Amino acid sequence: MALGCFDGLHHGHVKVIRTAFEKAKERNVSLSVMSFFPHPKTVIGGKASCHYLMPQSEKEKRFCELGVDTFYLVEFDKDFAGLSPQAFVNDYLIKLGVIHTVAGYDSYGSRGVGNMETLTQDSGDQIEVTTVDKVEYKGEKISSTRIRQQLLAGNVEELPNLISH
Repeated sequence: MALGCFDGLHHGHVKVIRTAFEKAKERNVSLSVMSFFPHPKTVIGGKASCHYLMPQSEKEKRFCELGVDTFYLVEFDKDFAGLSPQAFVNDYLIKLGVIHTVAGYDSYGSRGVGNMETLTQDSGDQIEVTTVDKVEYKGEKISSTRIRQQLLAGNVEELPNLISH
């Protein structure tokens, strides 16, 4: 299972999904993706809204094109934000029968105390983990935040180097 916010599909997101695709193929299991809506920044950071890079329907279409069999969209609300890493792993991943997760190096769980290094331990060694390194362009991490900043500044010439199409 690929885990992430995936609020747009930039090159970093695509690397996570392609890595998950390979891991699923190796294990002869279907490929699933778990994403979250609304964006955690709107719940945790109190932002009124988030400028999404891609509509939900387009994102689901792109997931299918990338070989995703099942897409889970989890409501990210205050209750979900308050889950401990252990509760997230038990209540979501283990209950879904996840045996392998692929994600970036970011944190998860309440106050961001869980990370990909602790996920195996949080699962009682039931889930294997692959952490995808950050993807960079011109020495800077490719991220949705960076893409939003480029768009707001009107710097569209570099976007093809950041966004998957």
